[in-house]
Amino acid sequence: MKKRTLLASVLLLLCVAMVAQATSWGALADYDLEANNGQPRGQKYLLRKVLDEGQVAVQLILPPELEQKRTPYEKTITTLYRKWFLLPAQLITEQKREEEFADILPLLKETFTVNFVQEENEADIVFRITDLEFIQKKCEGAPACYLHPDGKDRKLPEILLPPENLLRKMESRGRFTASVMGLHEIGHSLGLSDQYASAADRNTHVIYSSVDRSKDSMMNTSLKMTCDDADGIINLIDITLNAQSERNEWGWRSLCPQSKEVYSYGQSAERGTYYVVLGNFEKGMKMLSYDKGTSSGNFFPWSSAVKKPWLWAQKIQETPLEYDGRNRPVLAQGDHNETIYYSYTYNKQVKLVVINGQAVYVEILSPSYLRQPMSRYVKFNTYSFIARPDNEEIFVEARFSDKKGGEIFYSTEGDGYLNLRFDKKKKVVDEYGSGKFAIFSQDIGGVAGFGTAGPVESKFDKAIAEEEVKNTREELIRWFVQHYQ
Repeated sequence: MKKRTLLASVLLLLCVAMVAQATSWGALADYDLEANNGQPRGQKYLLRKVLDEGQVAVQLILPPELEQKRTPYEKTITTLYRKWFLLPAQLITEQKREEEFADILPLLKETFTVNFVQEENEADIVFRITDLEFIQKKCEGAPACYLHPDGKDRKLPEILLPPENLLRKMESRGRFTASVMGLHEIGHSLGLSDQYASAADRNTHVIYSSVDRSKDSMMNTSLKMTCDDADGIINLIDITLNAQSERNEWGWRSLCPQSKEVYSYGQSAERGTYYVVLGNFEKGMKMLSYDKGTSSGNFFPWSSAVKKPWLWAQKIQETPLEYDGRNRPVLAQGDHNETIYYSYTYNKQVKLVVINGQAVYVEILSPSYLRQPMSRYVKFNTYSFIARPDNEEIFVEARFSDKKGGEIFYSTEGDGYLNLRFDKKKKVVDEYGSGKFAIFSQDIGGVAGFGTAGPVESKFDKAIAEEEVKNTREELIRWFVQHYQ
C-alpha cells in the first residue's frame, strides 16, 4: 500500500503552479552523532551552549600590531553571533507569526552574552586574527575557516580570520570582508554546514538539510544573511532541543516568502525518512530511520545467498510503498521479497536492497565530472555498485555521457579487474583486464578523454573457465546498456 507522510500531504496542499524558490541550509554531518549514544545533540557545537547557558566564552588572539583594536574586534564578534538569532526573530515578527513560533521566539530574542577571556581553559572557542599565509596553510588554501578540535595541539574549536583591512585589498574588491567571512564561520561554530557545491555534499547532514541548494545563504556565497539562514538556525534549534510543539507536529512553512518548503523537527517534508550510511562496507550496511526528531538504526550483514548480485539487480521488479514529498520512492518491495530503501542527498541517490535481514547490494547514483582541454568539464551520470557475497567484495562502477561515451569498471577480490569503454552509441571500443580478465586487455579503437589504463598485472589463468569470464563480460555490457537506456 502506498502511503505519504502527513507533512508530505501538507506540502502538496501548499504547492501552486509556480516554481517555488529553493531554500538552502543544512546541519553539519556529525551534529547529532552523540544522539546515537543516548547523549544530547550538538555537544561539539556552540548552539547547545547558547541554548543551555545563554553565553559563549571567546578567546580572541590578535597580533601585537592590532592589540589597540581589541575592543572593536570584540564588539564585531559579539554582533556577528547575535545576528544569527536576531534575523529569524525579525522575520517571524514581520510576517506576524509570533504565535506559531511562540516556543522558540524568546530564545531568539534573548540577548545572550559573549564573554571574552584571556586563558584557553576558560574559553569555548578561539578567534585567531592572523596573516593570510598562515591561514591558507591551515585552511587548505581558503582565506578563512572554522577548525574542529583535533585532540592534540588544538583543544578548542577555532576560527581563523585575516585582519579586516587585508580583506578589503583582495580580489573580492571589498565584498568578502573579514566580517562577512566571520559570519559564515560563526555559522559553522553553531553547527551549520556549507551550502556551496564543492563542500555541501561532504559536510552536510543527509536528513537535517534542505532538499535543494541556492546561493541565497550566508553558508553559500551570499554577502548578507537571508531567510535561508533564518530557516537554518530555527531548524538547528529544533534538532538540538528536539522541541515537542504543535509547530513541529504539523510542520511550519519556510520564512522565505517565495518558498513552499515545510519543516518538522529539522526535517524537510520533501525528504524521505531513511538514510543508507556509506562508509565501511566490510561487515555489512547500516541504515538509519528518522521520524519526528528521533532516529533508530538497523544493521544488515552481507548476504551470501546471491552469488552475482549485480546481475540479480537487473531482474528485480519493484513496487513502491512509501514516497517522499517529491514523489520519489523511499521504501519499495521487490518481487522476490526484497526490501528496498532509498535515500537522497542533494544530487546523490543511494539504493540498498535487503533480503531476510541481509544486505544484497548497495547502488549509488551521482554525477561526476571530467576535465577536458580548455578547462571544460563534461558531466557524467555515475553508478557505483558494491556487494560482498562470500565476504569478497564485488565493485562495479559505470559512467556515461551523451557527449563522450562512457566506461564500466568491474573488480572482485583476488580475481583482478575488467574495464570496458564505450562510445556514444554504447559500443565497446576499448577493454582492459588483469588477473583472470587479462584476456581482454586489448585496444580496439580508443575513446578520448578517460586517460590510459594501467599495465596488465598477470596473464589469463588457463585453469579458469574462459566461458565464465566471457559471460561476465557480456553481463556487464547488458548491465551498462540497461542503466543508460
